Amino acid sequence: MYVSHFIQVMNLAVLRGEFPVNVRKFYGFKPSQSNVPPLNTEAELVEIGKGLIKGEKERTMSGGSPILSPKISLVNMHYDKFLEASNQHQKLKDNSAKANLKVASLRTKADEIILEIWNEVEAHFEELNLAERREQSMQYGLVYVYRKSEKESIKRFMQMSA
Repeated sequence: MYVSHFIQVMNLAVLRGEFPVNVRKFYGFKPSQSNVPPLNTEAELVEIGKGLIKGEKERTMSGGSPILSPKISLVNMHYDKFLEASNQHQKLKDNSAKANLKVASLRTKADEIILEIWNEVEAHFEELNLAERREQSMQYGLVYVYRKSEKESIKRFMQMSA
């Protein structure tokens, strides 16, 4: 917001004749560019903010009067806060991506362990009929979830085995 406001104030000063048109070059803009450039992405904001801070410093060092509302120091402060937050966000995204990779790498092993336990529990109750086996297995934590297409065939099979 401060970056956009600073550009608008600079452009209004040019429009009022307080600054020459070529003052825009200090900030990395074309002299004919009187609109606020897109600030939709993090990269655009970082690049343009950096150009404003550098450009205002160069412009005032060459004798130009500073833009006062907002002062570049205020823009710089908010720009630095944005960079810190952006860097922290990137670190969190990187950590999240690493954690997701770790979970994905453990998934295969976890699936193998689950299958092994599942098979052991069912094998323990193999002498029981299907309905009793499933009931006993459920007490050990096995959860049977049927697909829609399986429900009818299982219902028929259960009736036959009962």
